[in-house]
Amino acid sequence: MRLLPNGALDPTFGTGGIVLIEPVADERVTDLMVEPDGHILVGGDAAVGDHRQFIVRRLDAGVPSMQLSVSAV
Repeated sequence: MRLLPNGALDPTFGTGGIVLIEPVADERVTDLMVEPDGHILVGGDAAVGDHRQFIVRRLDAGVPSMQLSVSAV
């Protein structure tokens, strides 16, 4: 969810200001960070086979970024 300064949902973000991220299997979100450029990093772990960690980067409109570099973390 992203809010405008007046507290209303931001209609340019996701669907009506909300982005739902549905976990798969045993995923859980443990960290969330908003970068200075408005992109969102979501980090967590998943207990699928070996215990694995993940990072998902969302652009300022809420859509997934297909690029993630070490400098972005």
